[in-house]
Amino acid sequence: MARAGTAVKVVAKTVTESAIQAANVKISKLIAEAEAKIKEAEHLADTVGTSFSFSVAYGMGGSYVGKHIPVEGEEEEAESEEWESSDEEGWYPSSQSC
Repeated sequence: MARAGTAVKVVAKTVTESAIQAANVKISKLIAEAEAKIKEAEHLADTVGTSFSFSVAYGMGGSYVGKHIPVEGEEEEAESEEWESSDEEGWYPSSQSC
């Protein structure tokens, strides 16, 4: 069901079983590509110690916190205590902040 204010274009009144199967194959491939891109973003965030957020739609997203890597010139000793726990890293669903 579309949200209010969202335009919906009706493409066909009927659809064949083979069209559904073809669409499902393409959707699976697109999702696999998207998952690969997210993994690539995770790797990049871990490489440089940054974070990013990703949202598919309202309430369906989250934030990724990369591995902490001290910035050049940062005092590593003080920062390492703050980032000792690996619980600080990884995905956090957007609903976690509710």
